[in-house]
Amino acid sequence: MKQNSWTVKSIILVFILAVTIFYSEVSFATNGMQIIGTGPVVRSMGGAGSALPLDAAAVMTNPASISQLGGRVDFGASYFVPSSKYKVTTAAGYSVDSNERASTTGPSPIPAFGLVLPLNDTTTFGVGAYGTAGMGVDYTNNLYSNITYTNLAIMKFAPAVSYKVNSNLSIGAAVNIDYATMGYNAGRSNANAIVPHETNAQYGYGLQLGALYKINELIQVGLGYISLQDFSDFRYNTTSGEDKLTFDQPQNLILGFGITPADNIRIAADVKWIEWSATVGKNMPKYSANAANNGAWNMNWENQIVYALGLEYDATKDVKVRAGFNYGKNPLDKNQAFESIAFPAVQETHYTVGVGWGLSQNSAFNLGFMYAPTVTQTGANASQGITSYETSLSETSLELGLSYKF
Repeated sequence: MKQNSWTVKSIILVFILAVTIFYSEVSFATNGMQIIGTGPVVRSMGGAGSALPLDAAAVMTNPASISQLGGRVDFGASYFVPSSKYKVTTAAGYSVDSNERASTTGPSPIPAFGLVLPLNDTTTFGVGAYGTAGMGVDYTNNLYSNITYTNLAIMKFAPAVSYKVNSNLSIGAAVNIDYATMGYNAGRSNANAIVPHETNAQYGYGLQLGALYKINELIQVGLGYISLQDFSDFRYNTTSGEDKLTFDQPQNLILGFGITPADNIRIAADVKWIEWSATVGKNMPKYSANAANNGAWNMNWENQIVYALGLEYDATKDVKVRAGFNYGKNPLDKNQAFESIAFPAVQETHYTVGVGWGLSQNSAFNLGFMYAPTVTQTGANASQGITSYETSLSETSLELGLSYKF
């Protein structure tokens, strides 16, 4: 009876919290389009964990893996601090100075919430509401005698089900409901007049699939798939008419390994493929401007392979220490000068550390820190009036979270 009562309370709790988070204003902005991991525990592990579920954030990479977690609620947030700069030299006819400009984009929160609820011996329900992607800069009036401002933020709500086929194999699936905000004010507009595109919000939809197979007591392997997240066009009313922007998120394929060499040591390793070329590749994202506004988008990003490695060590009965590493080669086209300044997702290497303190038999406090050193990209694009440019980015973040098992 008590178990049934807790089940009802859990469902009510997840509904209230997930809806509150999902429909609240999403305000974080990052410069790397996808964050390296969701939630303080996974981020402390360098974003690795598709075959080593440690908390409810597992639903976001491999929904099959939640079958190994048991009932729990995880809640947290990241305090994300990007630092981006640029400088350019331009061709004749373009009024601009060559001084270095720093973005005034400030720190941003990234929300994290997840719940896992076993329904019976074989079936587990889970749900996640996490900030998953974003980017943005805010530069003063300089390039093309106009400000350069971009802000994209994406929140994902993912109800999931995992089914334990046998003692070694689990499969799972999740529906993705995305909420995104996008605003920009960049480039040369008609007669150099500023034509702002105020923040517009749209929904997107997709699917996640996963499998987890336990080879033996030492190793298990996971496979996760995240489909293309299909968003409605962002729409902007300007003084000259309506502009539309198609800005979807790419499909991901994730292969992971979970290794437990000892009772107090756990290792996670992931390889993730991201198909950027399908959403921000050649002549993308698709931009439909009315005739009065100049504008063309051509991000021309390459597909990306991301490597993540994480370690968790039980230092004591109540203290877990974590460390991680994440690397993905910059997917940007250095010859797309303006796009690289407006969307400087040049970051490649991330280092992470974290610790978990057991507050009681069922609860824990998680703390993490991420550091991504400065990466600089240079190039040029004469057709855009830019004879040379340099853009750079560094990132730090602080992660806090609470976990409760039931």
